[in-house]
Amino acid sequence: MHFTTRTLFFLPWLLQVAVSDAKTEVLGVSPKELNLYQPDENGNWKCLNSSKVISFSQVNDDYCDCPDGSDEPGTSACQNGRFFCVNKGYISTYIPSNRVNDGLCDCCDGSDEYMEIVHCENTCNEKAAVYLDELNEHNNQVRKGIDIRNEWVRAAEVKNEELKKIYDENNSKMLATMKRKNELQAQLDRMMRENVDITQLLNDDLSSMKETVDLLLLERSEFIKRMKILEDILKDMASGYNPNYQDMAVKDAASRWKEVENDKLDLLVEEGPTAELVDAVEEHLAMVPVLKAKEVKKQKEASNGLIDQTKQLLFSAAESVPFLNNLVSGKKETEGHDSEVSSKALERLEHQLNEVKYQYDDLQSEQARLFEDMNEPHGWDDIYRVLKGMETKAKSGDYEYRIRFYETVFQDDISLGEFVEQEGNILKYANGQKCWNGPPRSAQVKVECGKSNEIISVLEAQKCEYLIQMLSPAACSTTLYRKSLITEANEHPTPETIAENDEL
Repeated sequence: MHFTTRTLFFLPWLLQVAVSDAKTEVLGVSPKELNLYQPDENGNWKCLNSSKVISFSQVNDDYCDCPDGSDEPGTSACQNGRFFCVNKGYISTYIPSNRVNDGLCDCCDGSDEYMEIVHCENTCNEKAAVYLDELNEHNNQVRKGIDIRNEWVRAAEVKNEELKKIYDENNSKMLATMKRKNELQAQLDRMMRENVDITQLLNDDLSSMKETVDLLLLERSEFIKRMKILEDILKDMASGYNPNYQDMAVKDAASRWKEVENDKLDLLVEEGPTAELVDAVEEHLAMVPVLKAKEVKKQKEASNGLIDQTKQLLFSAAESVPFLNNLVSGKKETEGHDSEVSSKALERLEHQLNEVKYQYDDLQSEQARLFEDMNEPHGWDDIYRVLKGMETKAKSGDYEYRIRFYETVFQDDISLGEFVEQEGNILKYANGQKCWNGPPRSAQVKVECGKSNEIISVLEAQKCEYLIQMLSPAACSTTLYRKSLITEANEHPTPETIAENDEL
């Protein structure tokens, strides 16, 4: 900025304000930073962010001396300086010093246009009223959101207790089912031991032995065939060998073969007798049930001959007496069906055991699912069970979007993805319906505090990748309450207050 007549008129006053008193206000400087604008004993001053030293009289002389622009807080001489707006009644803040006296009112108190190129009305009270209304509206939204969220927390606690109760009940069922399974297994084992047929077991064992021996005979026959072929080859080589031909390897092989040929191999097991032995085992196996039956019959005849004769007489006499005939016939039928009844009982027991095993497996799978659901971390653990499946929908453009917390996102009937993870207040959905000639659809839902669930914007940031912003009490917390940045006097804002106001 070049000096004008008006500037020259004000400049002596500016310099006087700057150097007359260490406590005197320096134009464009915050009261909290006045201590930085003090001359040394020689009347010099060091630039704030530079090693350069200038005369203190050069501060606010409308000429930029310091590289950091700190020497001209009250003029527009430096492009990188800053001017402090007191804005009494509203929020104190800084503006770039190149806006000073530019004909535009930047400070609500009009202090940046002190040259009065334009007349600036003081609008700080009006701005403060609007600001406080917006602040109150924001905090009311947060408060209402927190109230709803607290209701969700209480409802989630009830659901968590219900889930824990289901888990405990399922665990009790598992223990009872395991006990029943063990009882049935013990009963089945006992019944199988009582009904085991030793003869049948022996028959099975010997049959397996016969199969093994048959395989060994086949294997032995194959080895003999191969050895015969090898013998013929070596015989031909030995008979056609010319001792004058100096091939030491062939000569040595022929010599060693003659030694082996002269030492006849005695077979320990002949194929014929071995086959006969196997046949004999098979024949004997067939005789085992017969021998057992004969032995049982012989014992019965020896020990119960008299009883059998008595029974026979009774059976003969019973034919002429209907009552006795029915009784004896019933006894015969009972004895005739003993084995059948035992077999059916065994089948019923095995069926019961299998049913109980299936029940136990189902209970075990359910218990694992419940345990994972109770212990796996979710984004908003305290309200997860209330939110899960809660749907929010809204029209955006030509489509209706539906969001189900922790489940799915849809664009009309097209899936934009299944829930995969949560990072802070962002829910991520992936593996949706595949785009034509593109990747599977996916969506990220950014949730901000609000008094109700509401989709506020949808953006397809990249092909088939959607960014959705929504409001929900789920994202509300007491940390979102805003304090008023308007101080009582406003001459002493904190650096944090200034920074927050700059963001505004």
